[in-house]
Amino acid sequence: MRRPAHPPTWLTGRTIPTAIFERIEDEEIDDIRTMHRRIGEAMRANDLWEYTPGSDAANRGGA
Repeated sequence: MRRPAHPPTWLTGRTIPTAIFERIEDEEIDDIRTMHRRIGEAMRANDLWEYTPGSDAANRGGA
């Protein structure tokens, strides 16, 4: 799925970091409703960590 050129500002009125799109895109979600749900879940959990190539644990500051 292609991510938007500019992250949307809906839901909170603030820009969603591009990193969240890279993470969700990495999960290969083909359904736009599922993508929106995942973005909402990440925002509510304040799980908007900065994406860097590599393992998920490394990106979250884990081992």
